[in-house]
Amino acid sequence: ELSPFAILVNLDNKIAYANSAAVKILGAKSVSSILDLSPFDIIELKYHEIVKERIQRVLRDRNIAPLIRSQWRRLDGTPINVEVISGPIEWNGRDAIQVLAKDITEQCQAEERAKQFLEQAARLQRILAANDIATELTHEINQPLTAITMFSEASLKLFEKNQDSPEKIKENLVRINEEAYRVAEIIKRLLSFFKKGRVESVRLDLNQIIQHVCDQMDYKATVHNIKIQTELDDRLPPVLGSKVHIEQILFNLLINSIDAITEAGHAKGNILVKTSFSHDMSQVCVWDNGTGINEEFASNLFEPLHSTKDEGLGVGLRISHSLISAMGGRIWFENHGSGAEFCFMVPLAR
Repeated sequence: ELSPFAILVNLDNKIAYANSAAVKILGAKSVSSILDLSPFDIIELKYHEIVKERIQRVLRDRNIAPLIRSQWRRLDGTPINVEVISGPIEWNGRDAIQVLAKDITEQCQAEERAKQFLEQAARLQRILAANDIATELTHEINQPLTAITMFSEASLKLFEKNQDSPEKIKENLVRINEEAYRVAEIIKRLLSFFKKGRVESVRLDLNQIIQHVCDQMDYKATVHNIKIQTELDDRLPPVLGSKVHIEQILFNLLINSIDAITEAGHAKGNILVKTSFSHDMSQVCVWDNGTGINEEFASNLFEPLHSTKDEGLGVGLRISHSLISAMGGRIWFENHGSGAEFCFMVPLAR
């Protein structure tokens, strides 16, 4: 009765016992107002099937069901978040189920606020990177725009000279159309990267995402005489994660690698991006021949607002750490004789 956890006994899908903590969690006036209710009267509808399976399994196997998060409803209809564990018990000589529950509503609200803050911080970091990436993309967009101007002017001159060259004009129009689509794709990539919105974990082709990001960063690397190479394991199964978050993590790592190589003053720079997998995790590693990580900064590299750079907020690696942790993965780095290697893991889709 003195337990801080709500304790209920489910006998034949009726509440046969409730302690004072259960009365408090459910917002009841007394134990009598809870007794004889069905457990499903206090459980949110979307969890009914899960609970039915757990009840059947506990009664059949006579084993404790693992801890889960669920949603209950107080007697006044207010939803609450709870952690629940249940196991078999004998009640008045009959098989029953004992349920222990803890109200985690405030904890869930705090987690939700933290998640929103992380999403806002991640978007802020993308916006801060916008100027850098957009400047590089300006040249990339100018190339197809110049081509469009050139082919359209050539076609106009053919018309002005009354030359009967339908095939040549058709060829020019096809090239104009291709270059226009190229501009649209460049803009689409940029907008999707800075797009605001909540992203849920879904099945993803990790190799495809990595190749896309490397292609997008190729021009920025080329400007600094840096070559981005990939070694992607074609046996890699689908992963479970957020596409925009994985893209952002890789963008952060590639930008850091380019900055490190530039700072090292190498005539030629190299970045290698590799994928692999083992057991239930995939792994992505980004190696560069830059300056490496100074031991002075290594111990708190992923701390908030920490940076090895002279300018900027330095939140890139911290955000990457938070994003990958939210997906159930981890990120770390290793110094090598010629540069540094950052690796992160993402769960495989089951």
